[in-house]
Amino acid sequence: MEPERSGSRQRITIAIAAGVLVAIVAVVAIVGGADDEEQAARPLPAECVRAWNNDQPALAYGRHNFNFHLYRGALVVYLDRDAVETSADEGSCAVVFPSEVLDAEPIAAGQILNGKRWDPLSSLEGVDLTRVAELQVSAAGAPNAELDTAGQLSPL
Repeated sequence: MEPERSGSRQRITIAIAAGVLVAIVAVVAIVGGADDEEQAARPLPAECVRAWNNDQPALAYGRHNFNFHLYRGALVVYLDRDAVETSADEGSCAVVFPSEVLDAEPIAAGQILNGKRWDPLSSLEGVDLTRVAELQVSAAGAPNAELDTAGQLSPL
């Protein structure tokens, strides 16, 4: 009877491990769902879309990203100089292109409005590429704009 008892213990251990795994997945889904709902609630800043769509170099950048990086959406938000989301009063318009990992060309990850010129997020002084990658992952979770073949942004 010893081999039978050993097999029972193994099945019980596997069942407990499976139960723990299911619980972990459920917790991650619940916590992740809350973040997704929060991110999905981000409004699309119309002034940022206008600034992008009225800027020829930004449109060329958008066309490049559409055609060569295969981006179809974007997250349009306000970022401060540390690349942290903020309000219009405290930040600048930014367009972040969605990806689960940092773009192979970090310069293509997104842009921030600097006066009347759009600059790559990756060129922000003191902002490392890890932060740029985090922004891209955030954009992948909840874009709020669509990018078209002309490089223009529009609401989803």
